[in-house]
Amino acid sequence: MKRAFFTLIVVTLIALSLFAGCAPQSGSSPSSPQGNSGQAATTGRLRHITDSYGFPSGETSKGFYTVNPHAGGTFLYYIDFETRQQTILCSKPECTHSDDTCPALVSRSAYVFEGTQCLYLWFSEGAGDDKESLARIERMDYDGSNRETVYTFNKLSDILNSGIAIDGDLLYAVFGYGSIDAEGNYSAVYKLESLDLTTGKKTVLLDLDMQLYMLGATENGFILKEFSVTEEYTSRGEKHSLYFCDCATPGLQKLCEWYQYENSGIVIGDQLFFYDPVEDTLEQRDLFSQESKVVCSDLGFKDARSYCYGKFGDYLLLSHENLTLQKEEIWAINCATGEKTEYNRQYPRSDTFQTCTPILERDGKIFSITSVTKENQIIKDKDGNVSNIGVDIFHYSLIPTDDFFHGIDTQKEDITILQ
Repeated sequence: MKRAFFTLIVVTLIALSLFAGCAPQSGSSPSSPQGNSGQAATTGRLRHITDSYGFPSGETSKGFYTVNPHAGGTFLYYIDFETRQQTILCSKPECTHSDDTCPALVSRSAYVFEGTQCLYLWFSEGAGDDKESLARIERMDYDGSNRETVYTFNKLSDILNSGIAIDGDLLYAVFGYGSIDAEGNYSAVYKLESLDLTTGKKTVLLDLDMQLYMLGATENGFILKEFSVTEEYTSRGEKHSLYFCDCATPGLQKLCEWYQYENSGIVIGDQLFFYDPVEDTLEQRDLFSQESKVVCSDLGFKDARSYCYGKFGDYLLLSHENLTLQKEEIWAINCATGEKTEYNRQYPRSDTFQTCTPILERDGKIFSITSVTKENQIIKDKDGNVSNIGVDIFHYSLIPTDDFFHGIDTQKEDITILQ
């Protein structure tokens, strides 16, 4: 489950979980466009689809798609919110889902997002050096059929930085183009580009003179983040800067900046939520008007070492590592009312309990893993050898949003697993 923390702070930063910033300083006028720039043709359906770790959540108009282990492999699953049922995403009649003939089998972990009347699978780069290990994007029908590769990334010279925005079948991201010189030194240039997933054609929107990460999107542009370590600060001294790039006239407008050691925050849409350890308050700031307000106070952290699991409906989950008690403390904060509730929801897995992190909020309900059990499954390899293995089975539920954050399960609806 997504339970990062300070041991994973660097990964978290790279994967776009924006955290840091005491009283972020606002920017002023847009900077001049850097190098060549193009214009993004959007339909008004531009949306940022990656979570704080930089991966698509799997939510679509049809339901939720995920990848879980099954029968010795990794398979695609579909969860229908209407019927409350989970099935392996396989359209092959009488398939046993136990070998590589099953169309739902994937070579490794993948992330699902929705295009125009289809689904896409984003495979991040694997550990090997063969073609199969290259990062790639596949297209498929909603039932998992007709899977085909539509784009394959090159190692080093074509890297998709964490963070994706989608408008129909157009994918927007910051791409890195790296090279290694004769002495073995690596360098890279970065470009904000669109990738047409129907043709595989890329269009450069903006050449960048810095490494940026796509943190969010509005209807007409992108919110990008830069972080860098300054000479003045070495420990937790990363400087965070947020920029806006308008689709119609690509260029960088600086919105605000701060230092990691000072503050913790997250961007949701065009709003910055940040914890100020000096005032012990959670504040909300409009990134464009710079208007801000106190959402909640007296949280008791008094330290910027905090992490946000995200915002789900009106609720924002803000966690803090209590170094004295050696435990994680989490507040569920209702950003509409300012109410804060100690969050203790966990689920069992093996001999431990893990923090129950929401996956998404939809129609007034939270969708989340609520337990993980172990199941013995019989598998057969290519040579016909049979073996028995233990597989983790993820159990999902839908719970009314207010109930979820207050630990109430009286209206919990469990998702039925169909084989």
